[in-house]
Amino acid sequence: DAKPWDVAGAGVVLQAAGGLLTDPEGGSWLYSTGGYVAGNPSLHQWALRAIKYVKQHPDP
Repeated sequence: DAKPWDVAGAGVVLQAAGGLLTDPEGGSWLYSTGGYVAGNPSLHQWALRAIKYVKQHPDP
């Protein structure tokens, strides 16, 4: 279970390079209670959409 201090350093480097780091809903990564999503802007948005879709369409 990752804590904010586990990803803070990598998050700073990622954001300085133009990347994004959020929680799985797109909110602040600092207050995440269930994981992190990181990547370049287009990959990050794709991942958030995929997470939202999976949450809305659970397996039967």
